[in-house]
Amino acid sequence: MTTSLLILGATGFIGRRLVARLQSSGAQITALVRNQEEATKILGPQVALIDDLHDWPEGPLDAVINLAGAPIADKSWTEARKTVLRGSRVGLTQRLVEVIKEQETKPKALIQGSAIGFYPFEDDDQGMSESSAPGGGYLAKLCQAWEAEALAAQDLGLRVCLARTGLVLESSGGALAKMLPPFKFGLGGPLGTGRQWMSWIHLEDHVSALIRLVSDPELSGPFNLCAPYPVRNQEFTRALGRALGRSTPFRVPSWGLKIALGERAQLLLGSQKVLPRRLEEAGFVFKYPRLEEAFNHIF
Repeated sequence: MTTSLLILGATGFIGRRLVARLQSSGAQITALVRNQEEATKILGPQVALIDDLHDWPEGPLDAVINLAGAPIADKSWTEARKTVLRGSRVGLTQRLVEVIKEQETKPKALIQGSAIGFYPFEDDDQGMSESSAPGGGYLAKLCQAWEAEALAAQDLGLRVCLARTGLVLESSGGALAKMLPPFKFGLGGPLGTGRQWMSWIHLEDHVSALIRLVSDPELSGPFNLCAPYPVRNQEFTRALGRALGRSTPFRVPSWGLKIALGERAQLLLGSQKVLPRRLEEAGFVFKYPRLEEAFNHIF
């Protein structure tokens, strides 16, 4: 049976790889995009495109996958930028659920993007699972509001999965692509003390986890999309340097990052050891569970 899906955020770093994988399995995909001409160049002509949620796809949908959201780290967190970040996450998800409510035949599931920013930034060696308490800072409150809008779809009879995503690794985009230039020139090094935990996942494992959430009717609620072996920043730095054949002698001081990035510095200096307990309990097998394996494949 062919799977029919609506995807928001399909042209993004994760979305385009997800679309390619789903297409290879015969899925019928409709994507909500801003620019249809550009989206066709990225996704190919087989993906149906809409630029308004009210142009809802005909026929029943197996799931809606919402990966949309303005980049969190690219610009300073001014009040105006925070309004954009909230609107592209909380506001869009609210509108999505409202449009779903209007449909006579509703999707079976909503797979909702979220982030491990839901959890507090703290140096906890025990690690945080899906049952851990949320944090109290800006990112945590944003994620909580984002997820709350998605969970409203449960009242409409949808199965809702919350994909709390860690640092997604692939050289073609995301945070790793931004890290590579200084490392390639031998200028990389630990950030701050280097002891902060980094919870990461290879892009291929992330896409596989999303597909599992789509396809398994028994799964609902929050899932941490992170590899089972998070590392401290100094270990991440050494592993990346080895993968590139470069030394990593330069430590970036915390104060420098705080001056340069302001509130966003917590993304680099904050410690989050997040574990994929519920994915593992569901029998999900990571292809790249350890960082060395992930870097060996990427590079």
